[in-house]
Amino acid sequence: MYINIISNGKYKYVYINESYRENGKTKTRHVQKVGRYDLLEAKDPNFLEKLKAQYEEPRKRNEELKEEKLNAMVASLDRVIEPDYLSNAAPLLCYGMEPVRAVWNNDLKLDYRLNYLQEHYSECEFNINDAVFYLSAFKLINPSSIAYAYDKKNHKTSESES
Repeated sequence: MYINIISNGKYKYVYINESYRENGKTKTRHVQKVGRYDLLEAKDPNFLEKLKAQYEEPRKRNEELKEEKLNAMVASLDRVIEPDYLSNAAPLLCYGMEPVRAVWNNDLKLDYRLNYLQEHYSECEFNINDAVFYLSAFKLINPSSIAYAYDKKNHKTSESES
């Protein structure tokens, strides 16, 4: 709610207005007609400040309550407990590389090309496609060094380590 002073002919009138939304549009309505400005000012020269203080107080309190509620929500987020994967009966599944695999195989056809190169030009005993895919996908998902990715290649989920 707020104070609104409207000129109507030769007089000014003081209203208490309220804004609301209807069908997605902001509208205003008069909650209370306080009276003519000149008559109210004649009775009390500080009536406007008193009126504003009266109707500003609930708005300020409402804002303080919203801020308190927000602070409480933030504090509760600080208390969130990390999930315990050791007691989880289902295995932890990671699908982060699957979208990369789809692009790798279907769009770029790199699996076909790397397998062809390995068959015709290499004597490697391991699958080059799998190694290059893993290192490339790991680099996209978790930008880090190739040595870090290599160290993490045999890393298992917390459940399988126990």
